[in-house]
Amino acid sequence: MISRRALLGWPLVMLTLAAAQPPDAQPLKACEPLVEQAMRAYNGSDWQGFYRDLSEQVRAHCSEQTFQSVYLENGHKRGGSYRSRQLVGERSSLHSPAGLLVYQAQFSKGPATLSVNLVVEGGQWKIQQIRIDP
Repeated sequence: MISRRALLGWPLVMLTLAAAQPPDAQPLKACEPLVEQAMRAYNGSDWQGFYRDLSEQVRAHCSEQTFQSVYLENGHKRGGSYRSRQLVGERSSLHSPAGLLVYQAQFSKGPATLSVNLVVEGGQWKIQQIRIDP
């Protein structure tokens, strides 16, 4: 008989094992342009472009004011302009219906961790959240 604790812990074990595997090339190829486009919009202070590829459930909460306060007044002032990124495969997982891509990114004021949560919506990958941590 399997204990209740073992049953509750099993999903965590599976998530840990999945996260330890670098993302497959095909879904990664579909998601990279989404991240690149969002970061170009970030540099251009283009809030509509930044939110373009967000999932429907998240997009309803996105506004110019949110972009200004979260990404420009906080992120851009601390980190500066986005320059480049390198995927950290051992910290990333991209298995439908959800994924996380973690990058070591370069900004004009120094390095930062760029984390992008994704979800499959209508058969396509969409961004749920972009986080920039110094």
